[in-house]
Amino acid sequence: MISKDTGGDEERVVLWASRLQRWGVGDLAPLAVDVLRPFGFLGAQMLHLLAPVLTTFSSPAEISGLADLLESPEALERLSDTLGSHGQGRRSGGHGRAEGGRP
Repeated sequence: MISKDTGGDEERVVLWASRLQRWGVGDLAPLAVDVLRPFGFLGAQMLHLLAPVLTTFSSPAEISGLADLLESPEALERLSDTLGSHGQGRRSGGHGRAEGGRP
């Protein structure tokens, strides 16, 4: 059995979570990850197949890293959790009040 580098997965999760937040799609990404999760393996295979063309726009290491992220259900779960926690932290921001919190 081949073991995956979980440290590398964690770095990729943080990298892609920050990129998605910076691009302004951090709030939609957790939903997209959850809905498209069954197709992660196919997406990874497409990245491998299109890698010769995609290297025009990105480094081979980036493409391979994203493909590895898509192939790992655990990494996708962490990505969804990371993005969800970022979005909830920003949304809650002290605007809401807990029920029963009134004097």
